Amino acid sequence: MLQHLLGDINVSSLVIFFTAFLALYYWYTRPKNFPPGPRGVPFLGVIPFLGNYPERVMRKWSKKYGPVMSVRMGREDWVILNDYENIQKALVKQGHSFSGRPDIPVFTQINNGMGLLTVDYNDHWKMQRRFGITTLRGFGVGKRSMEDRIVEEVAYLNDAIRSHNDKPFDILGVLSNAVSNNICSIVMGRRFDYDDERYKEIMFRLSR
Repeated sequence: MLQHLLGDINVSSLVIFFTAFLALYYWYTRPKNFPPGPRGVPFLGVIPFLGNYPERVMRKWSKKYGPVMSVRMGREDWVILNDYENIQKALVKQGHSFSGRPDIPVFTQINNGMGLLTVDYNDHWKMQRRFGITTLRGFGVGKRSMEDRIVEEVAYLNDAIRSHNDKPFDILGVLSNAVSNNICSIVMGRRFDYDDERYKEIMFRLSR
């Protein structure tokens, strides 16, 4: 009987079985001392369950798993912080330990390991940061003149928000205009009106 059953099992079936077993074992096994959290489904993780409001889903999960939890996003494990105390502890009190960036091949290929936003925290990053701060200070960043420009732009931002007369609207575009105008005031020495057609065209092309 046993020989008959074993005879029906070929090498391909064994390979498929062990591959599936190892994949599931890898998927549902967490690193040592890793925060708890939902695992989702193989290969996709929790992505199918996030819906249109992932922040609400994460908040709901945090009530079950705690303020520090983990989720599987595709093939990667993410650690999610859901309260002020842990965010401050990680990003402020232990900022140097959490200042790294993931190794994303497409960014590495584009910027050749240079820049500030997408490269890992190391001596090279520190050198570029010092150079960036020194250069930006030459444009007025950190000085009273820059503060006055920001305050002026905030006034325009408030006017744009009030123009909607307490009706709901997507604030992302208005905030993008305000931030971009601060950059324009540093680089070009001027700001643009939010209704300027040329400015709107530039913002549209940048957001694509």
